[in-house]
Amino acid sequence: MTKHEPTSTRRICHPGPESDKIKIDREFEGMIPPLSSSELADLHKSLNDEGCRDALTVWKSHNTLVDGHNRIKYCRANGLPYPVVEKEFADRAEVKAYITSVQLGRRNLSPAAESYLRGKRYLETKHQGKRGNTTSGQSDQKSSSQRLGEEFKVGEKTIRRDAKFAEAVDSIAELCGAETKNLILSRDYGLTRGNVIRLSRLTKNEQKAYLEELKETGKRPRKPRSKGKRRSITLPFRPKALVAALLSHLGQEEIAEVSKALADAIANPNKDVAEGEKNGQPKKRKAKAK
Repeated sequence: MTKHEPTSTRRICHPGPESDKIKIDREFEGMIPPLSSSELADLHKSLNDEGCRDALTVWKSHNTLVDGHNRIKYCRANGLPYPVVEKEFADRAEVKAYITSVQLGRRNLSPAAESYLRGKRYLETKHQGKRGNTTSGQSDQKSSSQRLGEEFKVGEKTIRRDAKFAEAVDSIAELCGAETKNLILSRDYGLTRGNVIRLSRLTKNEQKAYLEELKETGKRPRKPRSKGKRRSITLPFRPKALVAALLSHLGQEEIAEVSKALADAIANPNKDVAEGEKNGQPKKRKAKAK
């Protein structure tokens, strides 16, 4: 028998207390990235037209839903029967790993949702390592990121960036409400990892204002700035490091402005002083000949 192979025959469950006793675990449900509005509409239409064809997965002996949260919600609300299969899992950590694997195997995830799932998997793995071996250090953490990178076919550094992104998402959700996670991970709004990490550094009120405007307009607002303060960035000399520093501090529109300004400066090197004065930079004076 292969790992996670169904250990019981497929059964049909009907909404109602006599048949439907499947429990919803909020942590497991919170791991499921949201569908876009069009994807959710397509799912509902399919369920209405063809019924629930794909079986829901339930943790055997716990009667807890593992996969099929969108389907069970709609079927329960509309009185539709749905098939169920049970699977064996050693513990909650194994359930989480299974959920991540199943979700990443689907093609409808936004890049943000993929990053979040990989990051949560890494954080969970790292946490398990600390519980199992209190002497584990950087080498153990590195091996976890390498192993997950190979599993998900991304680089080790990507896994580490995913972990920072997942922590940022959870931090925002803790301050602004669990429902904001769906907003952040949805394909509808197209938030990047950089957008979300910068958002997590703002105050609670600034985060709420940003997310409310995003939801109302469907466009990413500019990052609010404190009055009377200018942003400063320490820029490295090496080109690749310089680009990475700019990407981590600026939004897409600001990056586009910087790119255009650099192109103009290269094409018209004698205009850089005038442009600098327009943007509030001090005028460079030529040294007098002695």
